[in-house]
Amino acid sequence: ALSETELFDIPDVPPLVDFLAEPLHLESYPETDGILVISFDKSLTEVLSERGILRSVFMASITMSLQGYFPWIHGVRCEIGGEPILAIVPVGLFDGANEAIAFDRGYMLWQDFSHFILTDIRLYFENDENTLSETSRYIPSDWADHPMRLIEQLFSGPSYYDSHDGLHNLYLGPETLNETLVSMKAENHELTLDFNLGFWLNHNNLRAEQNAVYAMVNTLTSLNWCWRVRLTVSGEPPIGMLSYDTPFMRSMDYR
Repeated sequence: ALSETELFDIPDVPPLVDFLAEPLHLESYPETDGILVISFDKSLTEVLSERGILRSVFMASITMSLQGYFPWIHGVRCEIGGEPILAIVPVGLFDGANEAIAFDRGYMLWQDFSHFILTDIRLYFENDENTLSETSRYIPSDWADHPMRLIEQLFSGPSYYDSHDGLHNLYLGPETLNETLVSMKAENHELTLDFNLGFWLNHNNLRAEQNAVYAMVNTLTSLNWCWRVRLTVSGEPPIGMLSYDTPFMRSMDYR
């Protein structure tokens, strides 16, 4: 089934059964049984490389698919060319990317790859018409319900991997986020963000201020539990061209 996917923009997995060096079998390890052993021929490495499939992603796909489907599989040991896979170095957007994951126990578990599961979020950035456009971006699933993670994505600016191109950053940059955002509090479906300085770029431009405010408001209110966003500076409503005495609701003017 992994070799028969028709998902768009997904590299084709080669017919894996053709690369099996020996039949699948189960082994027992100390305090653990039901470890599925898969031995592939060494030629699989070259085929995966030709198709642009990272070894780390391939191992995640094999382990999560098999262990997630068969409850009696408690782990997966994979060998290629007779050499067991005992470590990988994943790449990507998630925490721990580019850091080695070692399988010291001798086999891989579903949870070893939990950060590989991505989900799409909605972000808002300024477009060439000086209004806002919605774009989608894939981030680790366990980030998607955390407002701080969404704000970090906003401050990092548009990405090559976004669904919409030609957009522009509205904020000071990700390196300044920890310096400018003092606190965050969620209460009664309302999220309060307190900054130590204004986070928009131009205090004298109403459109620029609106874009900076509603990019943040619309992004955060995409969270099911967040209905309103209150913005303060040093605990007080900031002085700007908009009114900050009341929280902001989601604007339907931006798509």
